Amino acid sequence: MDQTMCVVFLGIVSSLVATFIFLTLSWLVRDNLIPWYLDKTYRGVRLDGLWTAATINGEAVVQNQMSMQIAQKSNLLSGVYFHASTDHTEYYTVKGVIQDGIVTLTWHPQSKKTVDAGAAVFRTYSSQSALRMTGTIVLYSGGTGAVDSVPIEFSQVTT
Repeated sequence: MDQTMCVVFLGIVSSLVATFIFLTLSWLVRDNLIPWYLDKTYRGVRLDGLWTAATINGEAVVQNQMSMQIAQKSNLLSGVYFHASTDHTEYYTVKGVIQDGIVTLTWHPQSKKTVDAGAAVFRTYSSQSALRMTGTIVLYSGGTGAVDSVPIEFSQVTT
């Protein structure tokens, strides 16, 4: 290899190495450092923990019939929603946001055999016994094809 080829080869390799370093650092900052910082400086209500439905349409719900396990990073929410019937339990992946005490959530089934989906808007508040969320769920039932809205209230069980 003559000297010109060597210089070109070293230029290409150094450019690839620099690009790799830049992409790795930007990934670390974007996906790790910034979310960590935002979570540490977040000053709003914390919704981490297990939530169970307390009322639906104003009527009491059987304990643990409908629940959500929520994880919170800054104002971003994620987790699992599940509801039990007599013969099985259905699980849904939950994603959402909390801002100024208002929670917006969407969920999609974890099973590929289910086409249900839903969204909800809640207002958070403190009661004497626990932190609560009250609002409305809008859901699509794949079984009937109906879109319904249901007033519901959740109560935080654990943090």
